Amino acid sequence: MGATPAGPPRTHGEQPSRQALVGPECRRPRAVFGGDAGTRRPRDRRPRVEITATDINADILEEARKGTYATSQTTDIADELEPLDDYTKYIEQDGDTFQVRDQVKEMVTFEQHDLIRGDPKRDFDLVFCRNLLIYIDSEFKVPIFETIRGSLREGGYLMIGMTETLPAECRDSFEAVDKRHRIYRRV
Repeated sequence: MGATPAGPPRTHGEQPSRQALVGPECRRPRAVFGGDAGTRRPRDRRPRVEITATDINADILEEARKGTYATSQTTDIADELEPLDDYTKYIEQDGDTFQVRDQVKEMVTFEQHDLIRGDPKRDFDLVFCRNLLIYIDSEFKVPIFETIRGSLREGGYLMIGMTETLPAECRDSFEAVDKRHRIYRRV
């Protein structure tokens, strides 16, 4: 779904992209095509994205649904948004407070999920699991990566935090796409 096992994510197709968010950030647009059977004309240029945000804590999910972030609570959000040409399409800024616009929030489904004991989700193209593993005891990291592996479709991508590494027991399940940025592909 969304990408071939050997290649990067496709930019066209009838099915929406499926992504899992196991951390605070996630987004990848995908063009939708339709029309006559023999043509590949764009039907709608708006991105079709499905984002699933998970956490074990229901209170954290409720806070995340609000989509409000203050610079004092996290890193400098303006720096994080800098790569976007015009982040105001997605975020409304009021001083040091950033509010995710409704059109973005509508793409996100929030689910309570236990990465250690829960069943894997299915067929995700991309999973972000950033800055979680540094807080997890080493004995639980392998079960977490097994859940993530089971949640990704073959050839799906995983991005972990810059200070995090794959456990040795899980390295055969993922190949490095960009070690510097901690991006891996499920094999």
